[in-house]
Amino acid sequence: MPAGGERLALAGLDFAFEADAPKVLSGVDLAVHAGDRVLLLGPSGGGKSTLLMVLAGLIPRIVGGVLAGTVRLDGIDTTRVETSLAAFSSAVAIVMQDPESQITCLTVEDEIAFALENFNLPQAEINARTDGVLVRCGMEAMRHALVYTLSGGQKQRLAIACALARQPEVLILDEPLSNLDPAGCAEVMPLIAETAGRAGSAMVMTAHDFAGFASLFTRVVIVAKGRVLRDGPIRAVLCDVPLLAALGLEVPLFLQWAHAMLGPAMTAAPLTLDEAIEMVRRAGIRPSLPPAFRTARPVRAASEALVEVSGLSVAFGRRAVLRDLDFSIRKHDFLALVGFNGSGKSTLALTLAGAIAPSRGGIRLAGTPYRYRRGRQVGQRDATPIGYVFQYPEHQFLHDSAAAELRHGRPDLSDEEIARLLGEIGIADPACHPYELSGGEKRRLGVRATVLLAPALLILDEPTYGQDERNRALIEADLRALHQNGTTIVVITHDMDLIYRLASRVMVLREGTIVADAAVEEFFADKSDLADLGLAEPPLRALQRAVMGS
Repeated sequence: MPAGGERLALAGLDFAFEADAPKVLSGVDLAVHAGDRVLLLGPSGGGKSTLLMVLAGLIPRIVGGVLAGTVRLDGIDTTRVETSLAAFSSAVAIVMQDPESQITCLTVEDEIAFALENFNLPQAEINARTDGVLVRCGMEAMRHALVYTLSGGQKQRLAIACALARQPEVLILDEPLSNLDPAGCAEVMPLIAETAGRAGSAMVMTAHDFAGFASLFTRVVIVAKGRVLRDGPIRAVLCDVPLLAALGLEVPLFLQWAHAMLGPAMTAAPLTLDEAIEMVRRAGIRPSLPPAFRTARPVRAASEALVEVSGLSVAFGRRAVLRDLDFSIRKHDFLALVGFNGSGKSTLALTLAGAIAPSRGGIRLAGTPYRYRRGRQVGQRDATPIGYVFQYPEHQFLHDSAAAELRHGRPDLSDEEIARLLGEIGIADPACHPYELSGGEKRRLGVRATVLLAPALLILDEPTYGQDERNRALIEADLRALHQNGTTIVVITHDMDLIYRLASRVMVLREGTIVADAAVEEFFADKSDLADLGLAEPPLRALQRAVMGS
């Protein structure tokens, strides 16, 4: 390692995906040293994921484009000295935003061992590392599971486990926790920090929601419109709450509250709720709760059932995923479907949408039983239209332009309306192909295209995943407006604050069975067993409770 401990560095870096295309990165100077734990923040579509791919060596070796400037790996200028992807991979491990894009093997165990085998490690060490990371990441029971049977969150945990097993010099992570349940985040983030904290190691990570682990970072870099706007110690950078808000970033609620209480007197950012409370007290200010930090409860559902589920079971081959479920969803319900990764939430959502046929039991929609042909519901769809937003937005795109996606169910929309609707969610070019968009932009397009249909029943799988605060607020506003206009909503989410602000009811799945079903207020009244259900107290509720009790 060179003097000063520099692991990776960029100097005067520009990048565009094509010669005549706008620059995605422009004039970037960034150095990552041993011991750094860098939190990379920025608005969705601002260049964060592209920057991480440059740091990991994927650009320009796997992802093509026009790169200018300097990229140094352990002091070697890789733009002047030919450096293979293998050389980067021996020092740098990356966890991509979409875990499916980097999983290649058939079973969980094989996937973890695969990278280690490519580095020609002794078999005994491969076995030891694989066994160790399976236990540490809570995946021992999934050792022989087929990868394609895993939930989205389990795939994300697997991608993280693969990176940790490699024990890299630099660990790069692109929104690695956004598909994990809160309990999974609490388990995995300390392991990530431990790996990055090994002597000589470093970490660079993007995360929109970092409130639960801000104290694990030493430094914050803010990137917007392809440029580095700020780079400094975490408490100093996060102290500029007006800048974070102006960029549309998600600011932890305890930090927003502390700034509201202290204003310019807040010269160093608190990194936990307890720190924020103590900081306000030390300033001689009595903690209080401004109106912005209070909660307006959603309208309660009507008594009439829209969806009735009886004896519902779903199995894939011999593997039971859902077991004898009985419940109903009332008209105007806003139901949050939550639980551990792999508990059957996405399978239940797809079954409610009529995309998967039950193994046993049935579903009635507005009093009419679902009928199936070739495993899919047919018949009464137009009478009670169902909208569905997939966990991975690529799974629902049908056209080669963003404009065509919006027009798929709304041919009446004018070009001007299309441009306005896309502009609201940060997509400037209606002709762009959906696959060319960033991960966050893809999700916003999928949500907006479905919401425009104003279905009677709307089902969404992790709609706010990978979104900055500005775009998360747009999605929430769309959902709130639909719900107020009579749409019944079912949302799968690990976003506890979304549940607390918008949902009227919470249903918890565990191993394919319903273990809790209650109104939001009742559900969160007793927080003692939330961790046992794979959940956490909503940050907004925790703030309200801490301030009112102080």
